[in-house]
Amino acid sequence: MMKTLTIFISIAFAICTSLACTSCGGSAQSGGGGSGGESALDGSQWRAITNSGAILAGIAVEGTTGTLTVVNNSDVATGTPAVAMYDFDTGQPVPLNSISPAKVASGQYASADFTFSDGTAPADTALMTLTLGDDQAAVFMPSSAYSDLSPIVFDPALSTYINPTSGEWGFEMDLGTEYLTGANCPSTPLGMVSSGECALTVSTNGYAAAWTIEDSVIALNRSALSNTFESATYYFEVESESGTVYGINRWMLTPSSSTAIAGMLEWNNNLGCSANYPIRMNYNLSSSPVIHQLCEGLWNISYSTMACGGNAITPASLPMLPYPQVTLDVTYLIDDPVYLTLGSLSGYQSLPNVGGTNIYGTLLPNVVLGTIDTPLGPPLTIVAGLQLTAVSPTQMMGVLMMNGYGITPCSGTGVVMMTSVTGC
Repeated sequence: MMKTLTIFISIAFAICTSLACTSCGGSAQSGGGGSGGESALDGSQWRAITNSGAILAGIAVEGTTGTLTVVNNSDVATGTPAVAMYDFDTGQPVPLNSISPAKVASGQYASADFTFSDGTAPADTALMTLTLGDDQAAVFMPSSAYSDLSPIVFDPALSTYINPTSGEWGFEMDLGTEYLTGANCPSTPLGMVSSGECALTVSTNGYAAAWTIEDSVIALNRSALSNTFESATYYFEVESESGTVYGINRWMLTPSSSTAIAGMLEWNNNLGCSANYPIRMNYNLSSSPVIHQLCEGLWNISYSTMACGGNAITPASLPMLPYPQVTLDVTYLIDDPVYLTLGSLSGYQSLPNVGGTNIYGTLLPNVVLGTIDTPLGPPLTIVAGLQLTAVSPTQMMGVLMMNGYGITPCSGTGVVMMTSVTGC
């Protein structure tokens, strides 16, 4: 039985809010897959991957011309590939005409040329999307950002990583005021240490981990470029004299060996005070995770306060966001889950399981949820990734990571809760 800790996500938010108050003063081509077909995407300045990980795409840009290549590693043919670029003045997609293959067969790849509608190559801040037939399939991003976020493709030798042992760990975090910096931080010295036990489950591929303390769980991910496991950036409301602002929390754990971890909680109330609270973890006991057999059927889904930059977002304003109820199907390979299917919402239809854990989905911002108006006028098109962790057969919690594309771009997150209605 784990000891109750004095701080985790929700309590960290409370501490953060308290500290905030002290500061209130061409031509189509095709070919065989070879090595999964990924080599066909070499030289692409833009990359995309579907949530299932089975279909990859790239756009190579030369002047005002783009070449779309789609690699199909799935078991069935794709729908007709198409690319659209969003107009930030209107928030609407503009289809890019191309000489496109009607479909891409299983195990094959195909390429097609197109011209950018405004006659210029896209800026790194552009929003381009891939559709396959009638289905929203993926969002393109610059290759440099993609390689940092998508280890499923850029797979290094895992021997370069240090993989901590799954099991029970001792946990300690310093919360002293000596770690605070900024003009509006408390000046009175205050020392506080939070300690106890936690559980850490590392995925079979070494790229993700589920970190559990009491009934709270947070998913951690690391890219092909880093040994550090990182959480999403969590946002919390802070009331100030000028109104509501949004502070941030982010957790990072860096293993120094299979049995020792040094970490950090990054905190900033965005009112003139921030901190990097140090974390120490030591391995106690090996254990295998219980993989929950999720109840299929109807589930309620809710979200915490969602904000992108300074823009508050309501779930109902995003037509492609799963809300307020979804139907859940779980696909199994023998006894292991493969992925979740959430209702008929094509963008989030497939949330792949992270092998060896209770984590589903990806934080890769891969689905266009909709376009919202902002107080200043210019619309924002919201793109997001969804990652959920099962904590029991009837409950999941996770995070929605959002990017807002527009004249004034933004980023943000929302905490997600799902509860089974029908039960098992």
